[in-house]
Amino acid sequence: MSEQPAAGWYADPTSRYDHRYWDGSTWTEHVSRDGQATTDPLDGSASTPAASQGTGGGGTWQGSSGTWQDTAAVSTRTNGKAIVSLVLSVLWIGGLASVAAIVLGVMGRREIRERPDEGGAGMATAGIVIGVIGVAGALLMLFAILSFVAFGDGMSMAP
Repeated sequence: MSEQPAAGWYADPTSRYDHRYWDGSTWTEHVSRDGQATTDPLDGSASTPAASQGTGGGGTWQGSSGTWQDTAAVSTRTNGKAIVSLVLSVLWIGGLASVAAIVLGVMGRREIRERPDEGGAGMATAGIVIGVIGVAGALLMLFAILSFVAFGDGMSMAP
């Protein structure tokens, strides 16, 4: 009989999360995604880390050396809304594109959390942050223009 992998965090054999905790004999309900730990009951269909290497990430059990070779799950695609969010946030277009960038960035982040096979969380976050900066810049510009119109240039002298 082959030796079991050591207890530790490994790629989730169900592919629902980034990692699941292996206690040395069975998978536990302890999971994590993007560094956030939570619990998710396991339905019992997952196998040992060595047997789960072909289930969307994971790694290989090196029986000769007695080590688990963990390989990070690679996203197969980047979320489209995350890409568009980043592009629109850079375009700005008087702040209008920034608003769309924020909306698409939030939608993209939600989709990425729900779909473990998609990447682009960083792009979506960057689109949101740059979009917020763009909206703030547009509001400051609008305030400056309205101030100038309302109060004039301040250089005229009354006779």
